[in-house]
Amino acid sequence: MHGEESAYDKSSALKDISRLLPGFDGKHLRPVISTGKDTRWWALIALCSGALMIVLDAAVVVVALPPIGVDLNVSDSSIVWVVNAYLIPYAGCRLFAGRLGDVFGHRRLFLSALMFFSLASITCAAAQSWIWLLIARAFQGAAGAAVVTGAGSLIIIMFNDGKERAKAIGIYGFVCSVGGAAGVLVSGTVTSILGWRWLFLLNLPTAAVVYVVLWAARGSDRASLVRRAFHPP
Repeated sequence: MHGEESAYDKSSALKDISRLLPGFDGKHLRPVISTGKDTRWWALIALCSGALMIVLDAAVVVVALPPIGVDLNVSDSSIVWVVNAYLIPYAGCRLFAGRLGDVFGHRRLFLSALMFFSLASITCAAAQSWIWLLIARAFQGAAGAAVVTGAGSLIIIMFNDGKERAKAIGIYGFVCSVGGAAGVLVSGTVTSILGWRWLFLLNLPTAAVVYVVLWAARGSDRASLVRRAFHPP
């Protein structure tokens, strides 16, 4: 008797969700933020650009550490914390960011984190002391963790087909790996021409373009809604 009631409840829930979510047919979910393949691939470019910005920011300050130390009057042994203050929150917040995406929606998480990352970048560029820069870098790292986590989750949800998903994940991984290698080159060029503060300000145009593209992409995070329907927090 109890089994029959459970089966009925599940069937009723599936019908209710299908009415609320046109992309859900009881078994499969349509792509999250696209109305067609072209839209999905444009969204992938935006997501990869956002992730590239985060990976670059972890590496670009390495070459700029000496001028940062001179400007902010920091010793050589302490200036390395400008890098650590970013990497520690970045690594520590990945799992928590994933859970936030499950609860509130990965697209919403990505856009919100991108906004906070941009604000933290402005704060880093305006830093007048070592402690100021460290705090701003910590916020950058935490927001960056949410951006990268949200981007990966959205890619998995957008591409349901196995071959397309593998291709999208491959592109995403390649872009992230290139970002780590290109960070040193970008850092040396920008620091020598414009100064170390511009390393943070250059994040803003990229973040603005990515935000507009993802905001313009229509649709809601249906996968998160279905997950919450069966497994409420």
